Amino acid sequence: MAKQNGTDNTAIIEQLRKIRWVDKYHTFGKIVPGVDTTPEKEQEIIIGLLEDCCTELIRLYLAKKPPTVAVIRTTILRYMDLISYANVSTENRDFGYELCWYIAEKTGISIRKYTETKVYGYWRVEDNRLKEVTKRGKKAKSK
Repeated sequence: MAKQNGTDNTAIIEQLRKIRWVDKYHTFGKIVPGVDTTPEKEQEIIIGLLEDCCTELIRLYLAKKPPTVAVIRTTILRYMDLISYANVSTENRDFGYELCWYIAEKTGISIRKYTETKVYGYWRVEDNRLKEVTKRGKKAKSK
């Protein structure tokens, strides 16, 4: 199997499989205060999006030609956008974003700088400060 940035794709695939199958709220619940009392319906929405993200990334890594950094980054950012429009609480959105950043780290890609100016939840980063967002654009149409 090919290597990407010195990392064996098999190891990345294994990490993504672990993330996909682990109980996310039990394992990572402490990273965002308040998600431990999340209604099951909201948990299912976030878990579904995160597992779909991992599944899509695994498919990309299993392809004959290794995925480019741009393709992996775009895939993760697309799921972060889906989380931003999900009908869940702010805490659950933040939880979803944190896990997307974690997924990106496990693939060896940094997306933090690509998400600084994007609107996630009710805040965004501007000049290294959190800015509250009161207005959002319309949801982009899916392909």
